[in-house]
Amino acid sequence: DSAAHICYILFVSLPVLIVFVIGYPFIIIVLVWRSIHRHGWMDEKTMFRYAVFVSGYGRDHWYWEAVVCARKVLLSMISVFLGRYGPELQFFFASLLLVSSMIMQIDSRPFANKQLNTIETAGVGILFLSLYNGMFFFWNLLDQDGLNTLAWITISINIYYAFWVLGAVCEDMLHRHP
Repeated sequence: DSAAHICYILFVSLPVLIVFVIGYPFIIIVLVWRSIHRHGWMDEKTMFRYAVFVSGYGRDHWYWEAVVCARKVLLSMISVFLGRYGPELQFFFASLLLVSSMIMQIDSRPFANKQLNTIETAGVGILFLSLYNGMFFFWNLLDQDGLNTLAWITISINIYYAFWVLGAVCEDMLHRHP
């Protein structure tokens, strides 16, 4: 509540939030939408300029990168701004966000191919599982051996997922460039 802290919020945090967290994704969505409507979905201009934002997504879900960005921003905001209210509230809101994200992902299937949809759905699921398992550590619900086992299971699942994604990327590259 000090003057320096309020100045920091007004002159650093708020402009960064407005320009980068909200403004940048909004402007990108508007520019991509405009380019798609002017030049078409698979036009060279659209794909060259905005490939980072639309590659991999289906024609009807060109905006999905903004949904992913919003999920990441909201998770960050939950961890930062709800920290003072305790981990239980953070866990509740983060779980709600992740389950909602997974339902939207499964329902929309925004990616152009099945493998990308599976990878994204599994990633959100593993994120939820890691969050859920973390609460066992916070509340000390298991003895030390149980917590160690749970930690190794959680780490193993995350490592397996990372190798699975890496393998999928390498397989895709080999198919494109034999």
